Amino acid sequence: MQHVDIVLLALVAAFLILRLRSVLGEHHSADNTPREGGREGLDQSITGARGREQQETSPSVAGDGEDVAARQRGSDAVTLSQEEQEQEEDALKRFPALKRVKEALPSFYVTTFLKGVQNVFFMVHEAYTKDTLDKVSHLLGKEVYGNFQKAIKERKAAGHRQESSLVGIESLAIDDILYEDGKVDIVVSILSSQINAFYDAQGACFQGDAEAIETCRDVWVFTRDLGKVSRHVAWSLKETRGG
Repeated sequence: MQHVDIVLLALVAAFLILRLRSVLGEHHSADNTPREGGREGLDQSITGARGREQQETSPSVAGDGEDVAARQRGSDAVTLSQEEQEQEEDALKRFPALKRVKEALPSFYVTTFLKGVQNVFFMVHEAYTKDTLDKVSHLLGKEVYGNFQKAIKERKAAGHRQESSLVGIESLAIDDILYEDGKVDIVVSILSSQINAFYDAQGACFQGDAEAIETCRDVWVFTRDLGKVSRHVAWSLKETRGG
């Protein structure tokens, strides 16, 4: 009987790991140091606004992708670095739907949006790990919120515990921008460095390593109704999947 119990516990643990990967993305082992630029996400400001004004604004989902300082001045004119200008021009060429976004949100900038995504990624990762999803529920679509809650309940029911640390964001990139019926989806690929360890009810680590950094690839999809442009309607996280 003891042997049967051990087998059943192993099956339950394997199921929960698969559930976790389907919710948060794929994890790949790495050496014990982040890749070059791995701490960039910690060193940069991760609020949704651009520049020094960031500290004076509260973060919204993906920062609305807008330049808050310009919006407060009542102007859409901002100063972009040459690199940022090139990034905007390249994005307009690659993603025709971005023109629709800029028409509805004149102060929308790709660089600002990605900084906001970085902010949200940190917030949601921490909330999922610590079971405080209510603090970020306004950032999540109903389906994503439900999937996260289900995974957390399954983890608790099995008596498992997760310890996770987000070391930094290595890279962020827009993969696609889709527009249909007044709504836009922005698909973002995220490469991050994390430390993850999972413990059973007896406190034994059955997955991951509390001292090893692993590279994690995720794809997050943010959505917004461009027909409802206001301070109360912003981006929400529509979908998460492994990269």
